[in-house]
Amino acid sequence: MDASPQFRRGIRWKLLVTMLGLIVGLLAVLSWLEIDASQQLIQREMERRVQLMRDVLVARGEGAATQLAKEIGNQIAGFAFSTVSEIVTNATRLNPQLSYALVLNTKAQALAHAGERGSLIHFDGELKQYTGAADRLAAGQTSLLATNVVVQQTEVLEIIAPIIVGNERWGVLRLGYSLADLRRETQRTRREMHAQVAAVITRSVTTAGAAVFLSMGVVAWLSALITRPLQRVTESARQLATGDFSAAATLDVRSQDEVGVLAEAFTKMADNLQRTYAQLEESNRTLELKVSERTRELAHMTELAEDARQAAEAANRTKSAFLASMSHELRTPLAAIIGFAELLLADAQAEGRAEAADDLQRIMDSAKHLLGLINEILDLSKIEAQKMELHLERFEVANLLREVGNTLTPLVKKRGNQLLITSGPDLGSIQADLTKLKQCLLNLLSNASKFTEDGVIRLHVERFVREGVGFLRFAVSDTGIGMTPEQLGRLFQAFQQADSATSRKYGGTGLGLVITKKFCELMGGNISVASEPGKGSTFTMELPAEVRKPEAKPVPPAGKAPPGGADARTVLVLSADKNVHQLVGDALVGSGCQLRVALNDAAGLTLARELRPVLITLDAAAPGADGWSAMGQLKSDPELAAIPVILLTLKDGQADAGFTLGAAEFLAKPVNSALLSRALHRHLHYPPDGYVLLVEDDPVLREMMTRLIENEKFPVTAAENGRRALELVKQNIPKLILLDIMMPVMDGFQFLGELRQRKEWAHIPVVVLTAKTLSPAERDFLAAHTNNVLQKGASVRDDVMTNIRQHIKAPEPARPGA
Repeated sequence: MDASPQFRRGIRWKLLVTMLGLIVGLLAVLSWLEIDASQQLIQREMERRVQLMRDVLVARGEGAATQLAKEIGNQIAGFAFSTVSEIVTNATRLNPQLSYALVLNTKAQALAHAGERGSLIHFDGELKQYTGAADRLAAGQTSLLATNVVVQQTEVLEIIAPIIVGNERWGVLRLGYSLADLRRETQRTRREMHAQVAAVITRSVTTAGAAVFLSMGVVAWLSALITRPLQRVTESARQLATGDFSAAATLDVRSQDEVGVLAEAFTKMADNLQRTYAQLEESNRTLELKVSERTRELAHMTELAEDARQAAEAANRTKSAFLASMSHELRTPLAAIIGFAELLLADAQAEGRAEAADDLQRIMDSAKHLLGLINEILDLSKIEAQKMELHLERFEVANLLREVGNTLTPLVKKRGNQLLITSGPDLGSIQADLTKLKQCLLNLLSNASKFTEDGVIRLHVERFVREGVGFLRFAVSDTGIGMTPEQLGRLFQAFQQADSATSRKYGGTGLGLVITKKFCELMGGNISVASEPGKGSTFTMELPAEVRKPEAKPVPPAGKAPPGGADARTVLVLSADKNVHQLVGDALVGSGCQLRVALNDAAGLTLARELRPVLITLDAAAPGADGWSAMGQLKSDPELAAIPVILLTLKDGQADAGFTLGAAEFLAKPVNSALLSRALHRHLHYPPDGYVLLVEDDPVLREMMTRLIENEKFPVTAAENGRRALELVKQNIPKLILLDIMMPVMDGFQFLGELRQRKEWAHIPVVVLTAKTLSPAERDFLAAHTNNVLQKGASVRDDVMTNIRQHIKAPEPARPGA
């Protein structure tokens, strides 16, 4: 038989192995069953024979024991005790199988004894005592008993028969029969059993071997009959795989079973393959021609695509350069316009020139409006270019709502509207971009106010959980004009409003909602709107409570002045109005002052004498307060008279009375936060320890910033570029540097590189003031080398002065009246 590896892998070999394995297994099981059955049968026969021999021995022993017990009882009744000993002795001598005979009374005392249990005992007036447990058990036996016991390490069959004397049990007779004959018979029977089992095994193995050899021949013949046609088909398939299509023509399989059907199908398949192969060769020749032609076309299209890509990259670079240029070139002059307008407005208000103040206010409002439009266009461009970044921080939602309410309240009141801000329980904090979220809320609320007149603007905020993730929902609703479904379809499109009539009546560019939607989506949220014409609209914005998970950066709550240290200055507020407390606290952020509050005039006068504040804000319009009386008492006290007092009243016409009593400043309620901030800081300035170095290339903005800083009594020196600034630093080290970025000769980045290389200059605080749109790399560089980065814009004055006061420490002033 061919046992090559190829054959061993074939069906024939598998059939042989499988069938032989089944036959061998079946024969092995049958042989084992036969051997096991024979062995069990022989075992049962041996046990039966042994048990029969024991039963015969027990029957003889019980008969002899009964007879001897009766005879011994008679002798004991006649007090013939010596005769008892002769009886047991004769019994052991006449019966070779009887190993011992023992007569015991009920106390396990031996009257007579013969055999292996000891020497013969003759009655001499004393009885031998047996104390073993078996002896005591036997002495108490009341009926005939046969049991196996061990005597001198030999197992014997003991027959116990009670001895009756005068109808009473006197004791027992114990006869011990040897089991040696029984053991010899058992061993002989076991040898016979083993011989019979061996014969059965030999017969079974011989029969199984013969069956295996016979089966091998039958299986080999059957496997050859089945697999020979398959081998022919396999060989033809192998030849076909090498490309020989003529192999199927020589395939000769005449069987009518499944193998014959397979051979016929294989022949047809080979014919089809031959025809298909010929067709493929023809198609390949045609395809090669087409591929060659298409390759030339693709090469040309690739060149065009590369040209288009380069053109797109150039256009993108041009757009980025335009955005950077517009960011700087438009914001910088507008910042100067706003700054100068604020300076002139403050002077006009201080000098009482109302008409000029109104004109300046219009200039400043228009400039801020224009700056807002520019910022919206630039923001939208950055969003579309996917260059808008998120600056995430953690902050309290309640503080955000308070800031938004303070900012929007004046605007809402101009339209005769009422602003209501409500919230659900446990708003907690949110991690998001504070500036962008605040801008979204301001856009939605200002939009609601613009389209509502003498109505209600409501902002409701609540926290909820969706699929295990915390979210915050901001819902802004109004009672305004509302929108139709067609108008809703045009929302969130740049430079689009509900319709042309709305645009003409209410104005606006339509960018606010677009930017709000983009910002919301950028922070992983969404915004939706529901509206009904004539009833109002509701904009709902949902944001995740955790936009992402950087290290938490605590943000100080709004409206809280920093705690004072040992050398902190104190500002005292005499008012029961919490809004006044909040406004003054916000204005004092970064001033180095601590805020103390008195809710009534008496407490205020007491705190004023204890704390000796550097400034007092007195609310003469608070309910239940007599501010004019408190003002008189402050100015009549020699120790308090020198402290400047800012007086708050409800009527502008009361200014003269306030100044007559000695007020340093007069403000009408509701108090404008910007005016309050300027008034506070005018009376808080002290000569700082050093000067401020202003580095700005734009001459107009440089002049405006210089005047701004000088008006706040801080010494300032200006430089037009980084090179000039380094020369000034060498001459005298400043306490603070205000730095522009885009400058000729040496820009802000080069200046910072030079400045931070010198160890003696490494500690100088630097605040960047720029209109440039910064890239991520530029932001990282500035974060590592500066203390703060400010954008030139509408709040440039307040931002600059806040940073100056944070980095330049004012000395402790002399106590008034000291």
